[in-house]
Amino acid sequence: MKKFIFKTCIFLFASSLFIVVILLMPKKIIESGDNFKIKQNSNQLVFGHSHPECAYNDSIIQNFENFAQSAESYFYTYSKLKKIVEVNNQVRTVFLEFTNYEIDDDWDKLYTWGDNIISRNYPKYAPVIETSDLLMIAKKNMKEVVSAQSTSFMNNANFIFRSKKNFPKTINWGGYYYLKRDKTDSLLTVLSSENLLKFQQTDKLASTNLTYLLKIIEFCKKSKVQLYLIRSPLHPKYPGLHNESDFINIIDTRLSNVEFLDFKNFPLKNSEFGDLNHLNHKGAKVYSEWFDTMINKKGLLEKQDKQMFIDSEIKARMINVL
Repeated sequence: MKKFIFKTCIFLFASSLFIVVILLMPKKIIESGDNFKIKQNSNQLVFGHSHPECAYNDSIIQNFENFAQSAESYFYTYSKLKKIVEVNNQVRTVFLEFTNYEIDDDWDKLYTWGDNIISRNYPKYAPVIETSDLLMIAKKNMKEVVSAQSTSFMNNANFIFRSKKNFPKTINWGGYYYLKRDKTDSLLTVLSSENLLKFQQTDKLASTNLTYLLKIIEFCKKSKVQLYLIRSPLHPKYPGLHNESDFINIIDTRLSNVEFLDFKNFPLKNSEFGDLNHLNHKGAKVYSEWFDTMINKKGLLEKQDKQMFIDSEIKARMINVL
């Protein structure tokens, strides 16, 4: 009986070890390879969720590449950004979206360890997620993390055996999204001003999301990469500004060591918004052309008071648009 138990334990241990090796081997091959190179002239990058994904047309902005991905929390952005910056020493500037609903507690539950998010995002970034970060998310949703391993393994194996050369492009690590939607007028018609202002409010903060935001800031500082937090254009009737005082307080207290560039008031027509918080392709073209001029022709990033300059330029545009 003892021999049987011993042999069973040995078998289980060997099987577990074999499974771990099979799962980790593709990850190690991908991670150690030269699979994360981006365009050599891309020295300015933008990361974040769907707001920058729809707002920054990187075919218009010089030396700029969009790595934003919808419904992506800083947990996933941290691993992605870290790998891209480490491998591509031409990257000197990073723009990172920071907007109001990213501080609410629901953001962690929905976009860091929510079932759908883990099944979608974890397999994409598994090769570059550190063990300590994996353990953190596994504690929150072990079932979904275990379930996502098979998808991660298939993605990695497919990449290796098909001799692909660029992991971010093959697996889709984000990019500019050409949004055709134009629902703003219909939204404003259907929803009264009173209803628009009704928004789920919570006193709790998204502690995990903010923790990984701080990790991104610290990493960029150590890597000597200039990081700017940005807020992309929002429709004036967007209801998600309900926590603006808390949002600004976090910027002033926890994030005072990083510059925040606020573009939320950039004037656009209703037809240039996909909805109240996303630009469609028409709005992205207008905004990206202006952003390119601000960065590459008017020298925004060299200005002493960048926000004052942004506000003055936006005010000048409002005269023409409105």
